[in-house]
Amino acid sequence: MLVGYLAVGGLGGLYGGFYLAREVHHWLALLFSLMVLEPIGLTCLLAIAAMIAPDSAAGLLFDWSVPRARRAAAIVGILYLLLVAGLFGFVMLEWMRTPT
Repeated sequence: MLVGYLAVGGLGGLYGGFYLAREVHHWLALLFSLMVLEPIGLTCLLAIAAMIAPDSAAGLLFDWSVPRARRAAAIVGILYLLLVAGLFGFVMLEWMRTPT
């Protein structure tokens, strides 16, 4: 079951990054593709290979890719927190503007 989740995450991340880089011609899409989708997709696929042969070169590449995926997860978490804080701020601003 874990291998299936890793395969879906890996192929989804890499294909999503490829699609964004090829079809959406904007620097933000390319930045998101290179900083978030590609590291997570690569790490998921390398995790499958590292589970099969942990002492191989794939295991070493997996060790190399984990910090990049951790950085990508941190970027996504920070962006999510900023989104929630912005929405909360907007709701509070609208609440303060309404006449009582």
